[in-house]
Amino acid sequence: MDKNTKTITVSNGEARLPKGKRDYLIYSDTNLIPCSMEESDDGYTLEFDLDLLTSVAERKDLGLDKFRLLSNCRKLTDLCSRYEFSLSPDNVYFDSNLIPKVLMRDYGEVSEEDFLKGYKALIASVLNEQYTFEDYYNGGEDLYKKDKTVNAVNSKESIDEIQSELMARYDEQKAKLDEEYVYINKAKEKRLRILFPIVCVLLVLSILGLSYLCFFKIPLDKKLISADNAFLNGDYIAVQTTLADVDVDQLPYMSKYILAVSYLKSVDLDQDSKQYELAQLTTKTEETRFDFWIHIGRLQYEEAIDDAQRLNSDRHLFYAYVGYKKYVENNLDLNGEEKENLLSELDGKIEALRNKLVELQAPAEEETAETEETVPEETTSEETEPVETVPEETVAEEGSSEGSEAEGEDTEGSDSTDPTQEDSINE
Repeated sequence: MDKNTKTITVSNGEARLPKGKRDYLIYSDTNLIPCSMEESDDGYTLEFDLDLLTSVAERKDLGLDKFRLLSNCRKLTDLCSRYEFSLSPDNVYFDSNLIPKVLMRDYGEVSEEDFLKGYKALIASVLNEQYTFEDYYNGGEDLYKKDKTVNAVNSKESIDEIQSELMARYDEQKAKLDEEYVYINKAKEKRLRILFPIVCVLLVLSILGLSYLCFFKIPLDKKLISADNAFLNGDYIAVQTTLADVDVDQLPYMSKYILAVSYLKSVDLDQDSKQYELAQLTTKTEETRFDFWIHIGRLQYEEAIDDAQRLNSDRHLFYAYVGYKKYVENNLDLNGEEKENLLSELDGKIEALRNKLVELQAPAEEETAETEETVPEETTSEETEPVETVPEETVAEEGSSEGSEAEGEDTEGSDSTDPTQEDSINE
């Protein structure tokens, strides 16, 4: 690493000391910048070591330290009886401890009057940068009066008085800063600046997590436990009311199961259709089937229609349309034209599905009849195996329960019932 040095050459004509006595200029002193000298026929060259030193002219903002530095410059009076030097900011340097050091010096001395004049000019140029050292040194008293602090310094008659004034200003400014500002360690402040966003994010996540637990997860878990207990006690209405405000997507699999069973047990289906559908709901059933009966129970027929389409089940689609039709018929919020158009559309879909289901069921019934005719006489009294046909899932109309029982006797041994009656779901 290159050393920070400065070289100054002095001719023999400018030199005050003759050859052989110029070593006087490189003597070591606390307030002199160390240097080496090389002599030549024409004069000599001084090389100053400026490592870790800063000139007053090149100073950065020193804050309150400028008062301490200027106060320390009174120590340069120790050189006045041995050397001649200038107090120009270019010729005065300082180290990290604010100890002043003189750069260029020559054999001679500085009078107290000259030192005081130069000292005041140095102080003024540092405290009021509007004017230079030379301006104050050569400009007279008028320039000092343009700044309150500078004028106060200039009014002092001795170095001790100037030092006292500087330290008084230092204490005054320090008290003001201590009252109005807080000093922050830069390294610590940098770490805080990096950590603060991270801590904020973690805090927000913690608050969100705590809010989720307090306002959603824990209340939901309590509802799920209450619903489980009600289901075990056979209180299916309590299951429905407990989970009424819980969205289907928020329910775990087993909770969907008990809620679907609870709604299915409460829905107005004929007994055969209800038993068949209940048999389809197990702990291994796909969730869409659970969703269908939950939406039916909650009168959310558009969602139920979507579930039936995903199940690819005409039987469930028939249930959804019939239920939707009855819901529309009882909905007083719809105007006459809107209700009429919607009912007409639903009637068309119901009729199409009824015809489709009848077509699918006819071959199944014929196959069942043929099977019964060919069964040996000795086995006719035994219960036959069920034939896989389209299940007849209807909702019994009021007053038709006896007819359903009779029909069930005619088709005993089969899992199918007739889903094609229009009044299949009575809410």
